[in-house]
Amino acid sequence: MTFWKIGEKPIVKNISVETERCSQTFFVKNMRSWIEETIIVLSEKSLRYGGDTCQYAVLDTVAGTLTFKRLDENLKWIQKCDDVRAWGDDVYCVILDNEGENSLILKNINDTIPTPRKFAIGGFWGNMIKLSGNICSIHDDEITCSDVIWYGNELKFYENGEVVVDLE
Repeated sequence: MTFWKIGEKPIVKNISVETERCSQTFFVKNMRSWIEETIIVLSEKSLRYGGDTCQYAVLDTVAGTLTFKRLDENLKWIQKCDDVRAWGDDVYCVILDNEGENSLILKNINDTIPTPRKFAIGGFWGNMIKLSGNICSIHDDEITCSDVIWYGNELKFYENGEVVVDLE
């Protein structure tokens, strides 16, 4: 597996693949920061998989392992999440409502993080969060969004209908 940080050279690491309480792995779509400085690995809808299919994986770059797993009792609540990540020991979850813009963000199992605007699409982008067209920061469980909007179909950012950043 190859890892790299922007501005640095790629690092190749040998990673052993294991399964724990599941038998069928999945194609990787997303990787996010996770508990104990590991990385959670997900596919499109893997958290909702039933049977003995693996629901997620944990990448431990220090140990050099990618372990596919099923959710245990402490994490079953994240099955309803459309996106998930951790900051420290706290798990954050985005639950999307594509029709009514009644999406929400949970911290751990039942703390709702207030959002400054309604959103129907979104998810975590590194240490940021996308709420519809807005890229927002989340710090101390407070979400702050700029007035700049990204529509997702081009490398342009808008404010008050005018292009403010053009990366094309």
